Amino acid sequence: MTAIGVVGRGRPSYPPRLLLNLARTQDATRELIAIRCYRGAGIARRMGFPDPTADAIQSLDEHWNGSGHPDGLRATPSR
Repeated sequence: MTAIGVVGRGRPSYPPRLLLNLARTQDATRELIAIRCYRGAGIARRMGFPDPTADAIQSLDEHWNGSGHPDGLRATPSR
């Protein structure tokens, strides 16, 4: 069985039009990434992982220059 079959089992399928509209929505990508990052961090905490692990999951899509998601974190310059 493929991963798609497992993920989609018991879930309604979404019409392509809905997905296309979502892709065209301003900030939709940022919102979807934020949901994934925050939920993943919350799941890790509930599973008993230490806070640094949950923080790393939450920061998965951050970039050194602040252009990432969900919080736009920026690296601090080292001296």
